[in-house]
Amino acid sequence: MRLTILERGQRLRARVAIRMIGLISRTKPDDIARIALYRPGIFGSPFMRLMREVMRGGSDWTVGERELFAAFVSRRNSCTFCTGIHCHVASIASGREMTVDLLDDWMSAPFSEPVKATLGALAALKDSTGAPIPEAVSAARHAGVSDQALSDALHVAFMFDVINRLADVLGASYEGDVGRRLTAAGLYRHGYQVPSWFLR
Repeated sequence: MRLTILERGQRLRARVAIRMIGLISRTKPDDIARIALYRPGIFGSPFMRLMREVMRGGSDWTVGERELFAAFVSRRNSCTFCTGIHCHVASIASGREMTVDLLDDWMSAPFSEPVKATLGALAALKDSTGAPIPEAVSAARHAGVSDQALSDALHVAFMFDVINRLADVLGASYEGDVGRRLTAAGLYRHGYQVPSWFLR
């Protein structure tokens, strides 16, 4: 169910932000950004600060790998909106095409062993078809994934469990494949950074 208030009921400050984002990115602002701007005290400022830290802060994982984890979790959660955007952000960041087929066939995909092992741990969290969680975590450690790196990947999973549900419940969408790519490019370029003035 798409809330019309996200389109027409924003505060003046949020409307200015939406207009500016649209002019800069050449496409309509990401629906998640609209949600953050609508309720900045609940979902906006605190959540976006955490999102930036998780997705762009210091980590053993590259930006491309974290975006891959975001796309993978989104696919597991059947969130088409987030899967589409974050596959493309991962493609931009890594310099190679990330597709839904790679996410579905991740065990055979040309990912590094630490990345595959971490995807296995994330898969174990999401459904019963993967390895049990303790075994999956042990496999990740055996592949050279540090406890901190596992924690970082789990933080990505947590963030996208929340965002996927919001996106689906509120009917998030983009304007075709061009809109998806433009949104992803803007997200990559700005790195989840929203000026704090807009989120007050």
